[in-house]
Amino acid sequence: PDDLKGALSGTESVSLAKLIIQSSNPELFQSSRPTLTEGYEPLIASIAKVILDNKELIGKITVVGHTDNVRLQKSNPLASNQRLSEARAETIAKLL
Repeated sequence: PDDLKGALSGTESVSLAKLIIQSSNPELFQSSRPTLTEGYEPLIASIAKVILDNKELIGKITVVGHTDNVRLQKSNPLASNQRLSEARAETIAKLL
């Protein structure tokens, strides 16, 4: 949707079945944490608003998280980049 384009610095890909929103900002999350960096809540809120405003057109929503390839320290309670990715996706899903 047009009102979402200005809120993102990443890329958008649209098809009949799928809309992918990808943020290219590496600072969206705190380093090695599933916590959003302060100030990004309005971005997620704007995405949530577009979803709510178009809920009759939107079916299932899947949120996928990603990390870089730097291994987490052993002391990190998440233990792996896979778990960090999942926790980041959970953070966004809860906000949507």
